[in-house]
Amino acid sequence: MWLDTFMKKISDSPPDLSDVAEFNSCLLNCDLDDMQGTGSDFTWFNNQDVAIRVYSKLERVLVNYDWLQTFTQSSAQFLPPGISDHCPAVLTFHNDPIPKKQFKFLNCWASHPDFSIIVARAWD
Repeated sequence: MWLDTFMKKISDSPPDLSDVAEFNSCLLNCDLDDMQGTGSDFTWFNNQDVAIRVYSKLERVLVNYDWLQTFTQSSAQFLPPGISDHCPAVLTFHNDPIPKKQFKFLNCWASHPDFSIIVARAWD
């Protein structure tokens, strides 16, 4: 039995890395990454007899840096297969904007004897 965590595949034959080279190149060129998920590690199986069954991770949720910055609470869950031999993926996301802090200026600061010096030093 062959288990390859890079390709997420269990089978009797070792994986051929050339099979995924073009896909990996595309992910790199598009700055996409596989979102970590919960649930099934292997999202597809070939419905064959146990002796020749192959499990693989085919379903993925691909995201980029902007997505991760915008949807900080996003997650993927891979459910058990139903009528299909593929596992459905459920994507949950929330747009939680980061609250902006308001700047408050107190007029009493301007009356401090070192106010002008401190402001000039900060701007330089």
